[in-house]
Amino acid sequence: TRCISGTTFANYILGIISAGIINCNIEAYSAPKNADDSAQTYYSQASTNANKGDYDTAIEQMKKAIEQTNDENALFYTKLAGLYAEKGDWNNALAAYKKAAKIRPDDAFLYISIGNILQPLKDYDNAYAAYSQALQLIPEYKYNYLNLANIEFIRKNYKSAIENYNLFLVLMSYLIML
Repeated sequence: TRCISGTTFANYILGIISAGIINCNIEAYSAPKNADDSAQTYYSQASTNANKGDYDTAIEQMKKAIEQTNDENALFYTKLAGLYAEKGDWNNALAAYKKAAKIRPDDAFLYISIGNILQPLKDYDNAYAAYSQALQLIPEYKYNYLNLANIEFIRKNYKSAIENYNLFLVLMSYLIML
C-alpha cells in the first residue's frame, strides 16, 4: 500500500500550480539492509535542518546519505527532491525524482511528483506522460484524471479534457457513495 500525509495531499492538489512533495509507505522505502547508521544519521540531520529552513545544508546531508547507500535508496532521493522543491530548484528536484523512479519504477506517486514539477514548468507533454505512467500503475487514483484533464484543457484539447474531468467526477461520486 501507499500513503500520502495530509500536508502532502494538500501539496499534491496544489501541485497543479506548484510541485508537490510526497511521503510514501515507510516499509516500501526503508533503508537498504546494507546501509549503515551514518546514512540514517545524515537523513535525520537533513530533516532537522530542513525543518529549520536550512535547505542548503539539508541537501548536502541528503547527498551524503545517498552516497552511503550506493545510490539505491528511493526514499533518500525522494527526500532530496523535496528539499530541492522547497528551495525552488525544480530542475534538481526533477532529476532526484527521476532517480527515485529508476529505483522504484512501480511507484505511481513518484511519477505524479514528476508531473507536478513539469506541469508548472509548462512541459505539458512530459507531465502528461508522467501522469499517464502513474495512471497505468494505479488506475483508480482519481487525481490522475484531474491532472490529465487540466493538461488537456491547457492544450485546448477540450474533448479529452472533458472526458478526463468526467472520469474524475465519476470516481469522486463513487467514493462519496461509499
